[in-house]
Amino acid sequence: MPTKTHHKIKITINGEDFELDDGEYTGAQLKAKGNVPPEEGLFLKHGNGREQRIDDDEVVKIHPNMVFESAPDGGVS
Repeated sequence: MPTKTHHKIKITINGEDFELDDGEYTGAQLKAKGNVPPEEGLFLKHGNGREQRIDDDEVVKIHPNMVFESAPDGGVS
């Protein structure tokens, strides 16, 4: 039986690039990967300028070139 190969996907957290295995990650896992302090909020930046808050227990299916930013728990300015 063939083994499933994991593709690496590049994402950006606070301006730093990371390569993660293709899949789903919680907000807390993404924060840990990006060395984001647990008390800060994590936000997904959309191309239209919109920002989406990602809660620690929220599951995100990552896609290439996703951009995340953290901010003190109040929002990205």
